[in-house]
Amino acid sequence: MTLNQPKPSNGHVDTTPPQWSQAVLRAIVETQAHFDPAATQSETAASVLAIAMRLLGASSGLLAFVRDDEPYRLHDDIDGSCDREQVLEILDDLAYDALHAGTLTYRDGSSGSELALLLQLNKDTHGIMALTGFAASPSPARLRSLQPFTTAVAAVLRQFQDDLSSSQVGAVIDSMVEGILTFDDNGVVRAINAAAEQVFGYNAGEIEGQRISLLVAEPFASELDDNLQSGSVQQMQFPGREFEGRRRDGTTFPMDVSLSQIEIQGRNLYLAVTRDMTEWKAREEAAEQDRQNTATLEQLARIDAVTAIANRRHFDEVLGKEVRRSARDGRNLALILCDIDFFKAFNDRYGHPAGDKALHAVAQAIDSCFKRAGELAARYGGEEFGVVIAGADADAALVLSEKMQKRVAELAIPHGASPVAETVTLSIGIASVIPGPHYDPLELVSAADRALYQAKGSGRNRVVVAEQATHPRQLKAL
Repeated sequence: MTLNQPKPSNGHVDTTPPQWSQAVLRAIVETQAHFDPAATQSETAASVLAIAMRLLGASSGLLAFVRDDEPYRLHDDIDGSCDREQVLEILDDLAYDALHAGTLTYRDGSSGSELALLLQLNKDTHGIMALTGFAASPSPARLRSLQPFTTAVAAVLRQFQDDLSSSQVGAVIDSMVEGILTFDDNGVVRAINAAAEQVFGYNAGEIEGQRISLLVAEPFASELDDNLQSGSVQQMQFPGREFEGRRRDGTTFPMDVSLSQIEIQGRNLYLAVTRDMTEWKAREEAAEQDRQNTATLEQLARIDAVTAIANRRHFDEVLGKEVRRSARDGRNLALILCDIDFFKAFNDRYGHPAGDKALHAVAQAIDSCFKRAGELAARYGGEEFGVVIAGADADAALVLSEKMQKRVAELAIPHGASPVAETVTLSIGIASVIPGPHYDPLELVSAADRALYQAKGSGRNRVVVAEQATHPRQLKAL
């Protein structure tokens, strides 16, 4: 017989939500209530088994105590729609297997998942709980999180032999990392565990008997008091809520709280499970800052340092993306390439710092013309700029090119070394295409570059539109 524990799938981290942690804690508190000297062993065993079956969603189960390394059945609860003897045989086998293996036993049987849990206290095994007929197979994380509950049940079984008090389960609750406290209908704290003492800075003697609102900051403290006074605290039950806690020294801190109503031996109480979120918040803020820093670095990697517009790398990425999109949608795509006329002569006369300043001003003027989705202006290299315009044909690109020339002219940057104008001007080449599925973006760049060369060769400070670019020939079907 192969025994195994369920494992998460590759690459999956199994986690337990707050609702599950709360359910386990509720089961522990309910189990603690069965340290009742007046209860019979049978009544106690039946109650504890029912708690476990409800917690794990099992339809059949048995509880056995261990004596001389042998399991002895205390109580069983078998689904009435099943063959009782057959299910009992399965559960008995599970109990024996788990006891002899010294670990929990989990397997997929012919009728579904089967599970046996060791009930250990101080490393001694006091009992076995075998369960089957699950509504859903328990995850590995849930099985791992059951240890405090199984320890509490083991303490119940020891009661049958050693007449233990309820402090045994109280010690289990004290060992848990979550802060746990209970309060009554009047908002008076009745119990608090060690983790909650550490979080809030009170010892049990200082806070038990005080109002629960002492531990929370405004406005939740007033909200809680109002609901307690009106008798509507039941409406405040929630699986997880974040607000500010308040420590003994008056400082506040972010806290996650799960609140639920429980009944212990006929008495109505509220169980609060608290988690100090200070470190988690700090980690989240640091992670968010890292994400922002990464995004900023990625953005900077796509920005030209001199002109503060997109660089060549970003231009190439966007051009490739828009070519693919235009091919898919069957729409036009235009490309503009432009040069600052006689820019080398500008640098020679005015110096490179003035040249960088002029580059920045011209780049910003060009960029201001293109703000719609699918439009990108970039520094292509040196004094050359490129503009990608999705959804535009040659006529639309020509209108935008003339707008670019006008914006640059309005800058009125003196250019005494230019033979065509007294201020800085642009030569512009335009190409457009409706690309096919295998169109190479470099073909569009080459077409625009040839048009730019013609604009410069025919006198500069002008716009030339290339003939409609074509996509590669497609093979004809046979």
